[in-house]
Amino acid sequence: MSYNVHVLGNGKSRETVDLNKLDGTVIGCNAIHRDYTPDILCCADERMVEEAQHNAFPNPIYTRVEWNKKLNAEPFAPKPYIGDKKWDNPWHWNTGPHAINLACQLYDEDCDINLIGFDFVQEGLYDNVYKNTKNYNNQPVDPTHWYYQIGKLIGSFPNHTFIWHTLKTYICPQDWISHKNFIIKKNP
Repeated sequence: MSYNVHVLGNGKSRETVDLNKLDGTVIGCNAIHRDYTPDILCCADERMVEEAQHNAFPNPIYTRVEWNKKLNAEPFAPKPYIGDKKWDNPWHWNTGPHAINLACQLYDEDCDINLIGFDFVQEGLYDNVYKNTKNYNNQPVDPTHWYYQIGKLIGSFPNHTFIWHTLKTYICPQDWISHKNFIIKKNP
């Protein structure tokens, strides 16, 4: 039996999952610490690290290597592949890809990486649990680079199984479907 690691994004589909019933390690992104305490918190933005620390988040916080020492946080894991596109530069990664990469590098090969709340743009909408709150806005972001980065991560860790938990109506990025170690689990 493989070990479960749950990486929690902040897409609206995450609201369909009872986070208190997750087994294994939970890695959360950004403002999730406002409502839930994951085992590890990842924040690519300095302001999110500072907010989590101000709110006394009790577990490890990971952030960019450019400022982890200044913020007394752990550094994100190094990128596991070589690439020369703009989106291959970890500075152009947002928190989600960093959190997935960390999950893959912290846990062994016999591991399921469950992606929850990674909705991106669906049905023409960008929707986030924390939109229009402190350190967030409601500006749509082109998700193409996220599709590419996460697809590269899935391909870089062929001995992990990646399970995308999503809603029935959501469309999966083509960059992910081509990998044999990728599964879609559709929820109501």
